[in-house]
Amino acid sequence: MTLEEALSLIMSPPQAMKQTLDSRINEPDFIAQLIHEKRALMLSRIERKQGEILPLWEQPYIVSLVDKVDQNEGILFDTEKDFGKFSLPRLVQFKYRNQSNQNRALVSIVDAESKTRFFPTSYEKYKVIERSKNEMSKHDYYFMVGDFVYLTRVPKKISVKGIFFNPLKAHIIDNTIKQSGSLVIGNTYKVANGTIRIDNLTYNAPATFVATNTVYTGSGRVYLEDNYRLLSESDEYPLNDDIIDVIKKMIWNELDITIRARQDEEGNADEEAYNQEKQRNSVPPQG
Repeated sequence: MTLEEALSLIMSPPQAMKQTLDSRINEPDFIAQLIHEKRALMLSRIERKQGEILPLWEQPYIVSLVDKVDQNEGILFDTEKDFGKFSLPRLVQFKYRNQSNQNRALVSIVDAESKTRFFPTSYEKYKVIERSKNEMSKHDYYFMVGDFVYLTRVPKKISVKGIFFNPLKAHIIDNTIKQSGSLVIGNTYKVANGTIRIDNLTYNAPATFVATNTVYTGSGRVYLEDNYRLLSESDEYPLNDDIIDVIKKMIWNELDITIRARQDEEGNADEEAYNQEKQRNSVPPQG
């Protein structure tokens, strides 16, 4: 099910429930945010009940540029090593289960070039590991501070696998051929075979190029260089039919409760005003 399909389904009332008076049910952006929130809540409940995180919810996230840590940014490292740093979209929150101080929704971090894995730890534990000079000190590690991930070395590019609060912040593998007229200016593409020509420049396979035009000529096949792009509303959303049914009921009940609470508050205010007026009228005039 795509997010577009989920929005269409949720915007119609569940069986045996009348149309809500809350007009926000017709606002796709608002409902999409509620879907993200309720999905995260449902995944947390499933994890607590089953004691595991299903691979079904895992998504890739590619970091093409890892920054080198600025020693003056507020986190001081008493080591001569260079640390890498990148920001990560919000993750679903799970309870910690013997995972130091890491969020279990951050499943793995891998160097995209060497394919070596970074292991979770905390900075305090890493200092002990680094001083030990044993087999553990030869590995690469990461630790989190807020939304930032710190790496114990600075790779050129990394691949993250995680369970994201908003799935549209993650990536999807895109192996589709990019036809002439569909290129995005500024994106990097690869000629898989044949030859193409764009803005008077010729590219032969396996050349890569940055698109300066949406149109190209030639018989070559063109793909995105890294085969990754952000998930869109028209792609498969990490959500199954059982969960979407629960989410629909949760959202409609929540909007209905909001309306009823508002009506109750207005009714109570009217009743209070009536009682005050009645009390004033019951007091006999002085003199």
